[in-house]
Amino acid sequence: MRAIRASSPQQWLVPLLIIVLTFGLTALVGWRYGAGVGDSANPLILVGLAILLVYIIFRHPYWGLGLVIALLPITDSLPKLPFVSSLSPVIGAATLAAFLFERRRLGLSFFPKRFHLTYAFALLFVLWILVSNPEAALRSGRGVALLTYFQLLILLWMGGELLVHLPVNRSVMWLYVAACLISAWVAIQNSSLGATFSTEGKSGLGGISSAARQFAAAIVILFFLRSILKRGSQRFLIALTWIAQIVLLEGIALTGSRTGILILAIGFVVILLSPTSKIRPQRVIVPAVIAFTIYVVVPSTYWDSMWNSIFPTLEEGSDTVGIRYELWNTAMRMVEDKPITGVGINQFANNVLKYSDPLSSTVVVVGAHSIYFSVIAETGVIGFIFFMGMLVCAIYYALRAAWQLKNQDEAFLSYTWFAVLVLILIGGITKHDQYDKLLWLTLGACTAMENIRLRETASQIQQQFIPQKHFIARNSRG
Repeated sequence: MRAIRASSPQQWLVPLLIIVLTFGLTALVGWRYGAGVGDSANPLILVGLAILLVYIIFRHPYWGLGLVIALLPITDSLPKLPFVSSLSPVIGAATLAAFLFERRRLGLSFFPKRFHLTYAFALLFVLWILVSNPEAALRSGRGVALLTYFQLLILLWMGGELLVHLPVNRSVMWLYVAACLISAWVAIQNSSLGATFSTEGKSGLGGISSAARQFAAAIVILFFLRSILKRGSQRFLIALTWIAQIVLLEGIALTGSRTGILILAIGFVVILLSPTSKIRPQRVIVPAVIAFTIYVVVPSTYWDSMWNSIFPTLEEGSDTVGIRYELWNTAMRMVEDKPITGVGINQFANNVLKYSDPLSSTVVVVGAHSIYFSVIAETGVIGFIFFMGMLVCAIYYALRAAWQLKNQDEAFLSYTWFAVLVLILIGGITKHDQYDKLLWLTLGACTAMENIRLRETASQIQQQFIPQKHFIARNSRG
């Protein structure tokens, strides 16, 4: 595509600086409104931001993908931003329009050239949501569920078609990491753990625990971004990636998110197992040294409080873990009652009292607190098979590309998306975010890695035939 062919730094750096400046101004204004000065943003600000973002997205459609996922950690840490929710639909619509316009301009079909299995399973899953329970799919509660998942299907498709070049992935990743850093800074500023060193004083921001999981994904992404930087001319950026990882590490620690800390540990292990040569021992050892330093500097009371809140609760089912156990048991009762269709998409909370023990009636239930229990309870066994098929195919595509790609940067890119997907899926054990945009975009990115692999394979085959063509041409002249 036009934006992809532009390879000089000036051509992608200018939009990046514009978007960073936009987000900076947005954060400042949003912080003011979020502090209670006003309940809604000035319409002129909304219109100005929307026009600027639409212009950037139409010039470079993949920036829309970056903005879509960059909004996630910001809204988690700054839930009172009045204009983020207003701009999000604009960004999504502009990205789709720019994507389709670019394909039309290049003479490409609106439909994928290769209909990968991830696309097929995702489409079947969305269709099953409608077929299995049309009333639930079209019911308007927190939004029409069918429309939500149709938008996620489009996001997956756009990710699979746009994220097929290294510079594009790099730009999207940098934007997401920048948003995570803003969110981590807010988490650090608002957390009381730094003063009390006790997990009883977690951050007062409601979504910050969810943001901690995204911090872990950003730390993993920074390993890749650092690996493609040049040691000589880009030392400042390399140092910046280390500083960013330290900030994100501190953000995870000070949120007191148990899942975030466990996911981070798993992320380090997954990166260490990378089959590519882009990961060297020092790139894992240094963050490990930093983490160990934080562990030593932070008083033991914090870690004692953390460990004592993880393992006993898992074994005894106390704290919120006990509620999750009850919700998971409730989900399985729903499956036993309606194994084929489930209770309907987004209908778990509406049916929980019907299937649960009295424990769940004493708490406010918004979901099953697990991707897997939520999907199987709401869409039945068939829907669960479609959903898991989509996940397995995406993992397979990313891993196969990581092992087979000759270009080590692209191979490590594939493995990085695989690692991010693994972290999301592990975090999904205790959080029902099957409709999370980062999850679906990551599925699309893993599918894009298959497109990269196929492109490299086709190029190798073509190079093999070139000598044969020259040989045949010489013989024909002779």
